[in-house]
Amino acid sequence: MTDFPLRFLDKVVAEFPESRKEVRFLYFSDPHVNHVGPISRQDDYPTVILNKISKMAKVSAAMACDFVLIGGDIYHQKPQTDLYKTKVIHTFAEFQVPVYTIFGNHDVYHANPDTVCKSPLGVLLSSGRLQHLGSLVFNVDGKRVLLQGEDYFLNPKLPEPSVHADYNMFCGHAFVVNSLTVITKDEAFLHDEIKDSKWNCLFLGHDHVPYPVIDIGGKIVVRPGALSRGTKHTVNRVRDVFFDVVSVKVVDGQVKVDVRQETLPVAPAEQVFSLARIERESVSQKMSEFISVLKDKSKQDVSSEIGSSLMKLCEKDLTLFQFIKQYFTNFGISV
Repeated sequence: MTDFPLRFLDKVVAEFPESRKEVRFLYFSDPHVNHVGPISRQDDYPTVILNKISKMAKVSAAMACDFVLIGGDIYHQKPQTDLYKTKVIHTFAEFQVPVYTIFGNHDVYHANPDTVCKSPLGVLLSSGRLQHLGSLVFNVDGKRVLLQGEDYFLNPKLPEPSVHADYNMFCGHAFVVNSLTVITKDEAFLHDEIKDSKWNCLFLGHDHVPYPVIDIGGKIVVRPGALSRGTKHTVNRVRDVFFDVVSVKVVDGQVKVDVRQETLPVAPAEQVFSLARIERESVSQKMSEFISVLKDKSKQDVSSEIGSSLMKLCEKDLTLFQFIKQYFTNFGISV
């Protein structure tokens, strides 16, 4: 990708030789901006999530951050209206410092980063308001500090640091095995892999559940969870939304990274989610599962068993029986 405007999609690789006393940045992940809201939400999700990003811009300025790092999944869906893509660009224009991101699974097609040119994220990157993270090297009190990004891909493996540094930080869009969420190993890093790697600190997205900062074999793992609460899952109706302020300094000749987890105020669940819609979805899903089971049973030539059971339930009311029988017949179930 070298031709205009596709050159803006290339990974940023830069080294800043000037020495600093501290490098400070703000980290959040998985905003999932989208021009329509989930059916389970009753608020104006498209505006709410952009307001959250706008808040991140204000916080990064107030905290005097050098840059902002995002752990992927900027967009939720590929189709977006032109008006909403414009609103997203203007929202990211509020940041007064560079904003870097990696690609999440929702950002590109088929886990192929080359397809970003066909996605709304490609438009955002081409605007110059967001940059594709490759590697950044900082000089902090004479110590070289590397921040390297890796886009989402299945069966992820931690890469080697691209350059030599005294301290290595990695940003990836992947789970960690033993998360609280149900995960598949083809989208996760193993604990032993993290322990054996050359990375001193890892910033991970993809997992929407927030976790405290943990230590795995001397390696710092940071997972603030998703900035969005897009789904109706119970965890989204009760959890807080977090972001991290990260400070990199040299203390007693050693690089020290301090991660301060901050809470982003959000509206209470009853103002965000429609419990009635969620209940209707739940009932609809259960009915679909019930119909599916009956279809499987009918394929096994047990239609007479279903008919007998229905007759008992209808207490020999033939009119009711015929009504229910016709209902099942409409779904292809023999009774």
